[in-house]
Amino acid sequence: MQCLDGGAAPECGYSCDAIKQRWYWLADTEGGGGSGYCETAEDCRVLSGRCDIGLGPCWFAFAGSQDLNESQIHEMADAWQALGCGTSIECDCGPQPQPQCLGFSCGLQTSP
Repeated sequence: MQCLDGGAAPECGYSCDAIKQRWYWLADTEGGGGSGYCETAEDCRVLSGRCDIGLGPCWFAFAGSQDLNESQIHEMADAWQALGCGTSIECDCGPQPQPQCLGFSCGLQTSP
């Protein structure tokens, strides 16, 4: 495992709270919101969250121009699990929602 800041070694010194704070800082999904500036839905991307291990929602949206990718999500999830944080749960996520751009911010389309 690599440290979230790019350093090596499993003894990175992260706590469960620190990982969760970084997760939400990167994903900006508290309350199901979105992240990043957009002008159209095509500017936004949807990534799978990790609710299955108690970290984050099912899905989150962010602007494609942001430096956030699935490898960062997996690194944080690996660190979360290595520390024994959270609990494995079964998520009822449903199919991946489409991204939307509302008020120049990426978010997820919700069912009517």
